[in-house]
Amino acid sequence: MAKQELVFNGKEVDSEVSGKLKKNTLNNGGTYYISLDNKQLDVATVVQKMCEKTGDNPLSVMKTLGDYQSTVIEYLAKGYAIKVLDLVTVQPTVRGAVENIAEAESKTEVTAKVSALPLLNESVKNLTISKVDMLIVEANIEAIKPHGYTSDTILIGKSIDVSGDKIKISGESDGVYYAKANDDGSIASREDWVKVDASEIYHSTKTELTVLVPRTLESGKYVLIIESKYLGGGKERKRALLAISSPFTVASE
Repeated sequence: MAKQELVFNGKEVDSEVSGKLKKNTLNNGGTYYISLDNKQLDVATVVQKMCEKTGDNPLSVMKTLGDYQSTVIEYLAKGYAIKVLDLVTVQPTVRGAVENIAEAESKTEVTAKVSALPLLNESVKNLTISKVDMLIVEANIEAIKPHGYTSDTILIGKSIDVSGDKIKISGESDGVYYAKANDDGSIASREDWVKVDASEIYHSTKTELTVLVPRTLESGKYVLIIESKYLGGGKERKRALLAISSPFTVASE
């Protein structure tokens, strides 16, 4: 699918969302599910964008929306199903199945069920998912700190201590990478990751790693990515596990 372009507040924004594969702990299909890193747009910003198009007064629009919201809540509380514009339907519902009439009569918890209408599904059909961030993260990086120097700053050309789980580097297919972290929470494409040379990995166990911060890095925000097939007992996994750190800042000396 071709990448689509949107114009938002005078700036071009790619209609692309990033996502990660996460373990599916429910018995309802595949081993993994896709978790999208959604961007947030609050009510005040929506009203601002509306008023930029129409010239309406933001306070007047906010009052109208407030009145609309209170009316929806009033009639939902009376048991009505409400069609909220052409976006969603909200209706009272009782969760869960029952075995018999007696059990049904004991059900007292009513919740609000929200169902998307076709217009909403149509509005997102041209979004694309960034394959770069579709990473199966099954290993863990808990902390990163400087090694052998007192500053808390991660410095280019120095080394860092990494703690976590399933992070041992043991074979040629394993690797340690630095990837640029973007402000929107996404990371650089794999081809732009900076791989650490094996000679610059000084210590490696299942839970600890000491590795150089390459001099080729520029100052900025990064995540550390560890790719390991290590299984123990002289064996390795068929596919590598990935561990991804929280973003951290790298600075020059």
